[in-house]
Amino acid sequence: MTIFLVNRHTTAVKDVQIDVRDFIIKNEPIQLYTLSKLPVTETFVSHTQNALKVKQIDNPVFHISVQLEPLSVNAIVLRSAPTAVNEIKQTNLDLNIYPNPAKELLNIDFSLSKKSAVSIEIFNVNGQKINTISNSNYVIGKNHIESDLSQLNAGMYCISVRTDSFTETKKFVVNE
Repeated sequence: MTIFLVNRHTTAVKDVQIDVRDFIIKNEPIQLYTLSKLPVTETFVSHTQNALKVKQIDNPVFHISVQLEPLSVNAIVLRSAPTAVNEIKQTNLDLNIYPNPAKELLNIDFSLSKKSAVSIEIFNVNGQKINTISNSNYVIGKNHIESDLSQLNAGMYCISVRTDSFTETKKFVVNE
């Protein structure tokens, strides 16, 4: 996976933290590649200096911390570590949303194999969280929630239902 980071500020250094708790990263040095301070007459390949700088980052436990130079484009390349799994359990929330398209009300049905904390959120097509519908504990078996959509503009959205062990996301449309 490659992560690109851009600092558009002309003078300020930006501190950035990237959460990597949900990734299994290969135990090898991580490199931050940076293009910055290019002379006006130069392009990415400099004739007078090497424009691409490489800096080693400590292996992360929970997050990667980097400083971005002013007016810079940066890249971090992460490689996943090999994993072995003896048993794969099927996890399915049986998420069902209706009606779709919806107008003012969205019905959300899902099933749990054990009592769980569940977070239900709505995102726009740009991935921005619009609303948290619920962040509560739910019982084993089938669960039903109704969500008021009257505050949403017409358009396409995603609903995400997340437990401690599984996330399921579906698209839905809001009509006027």
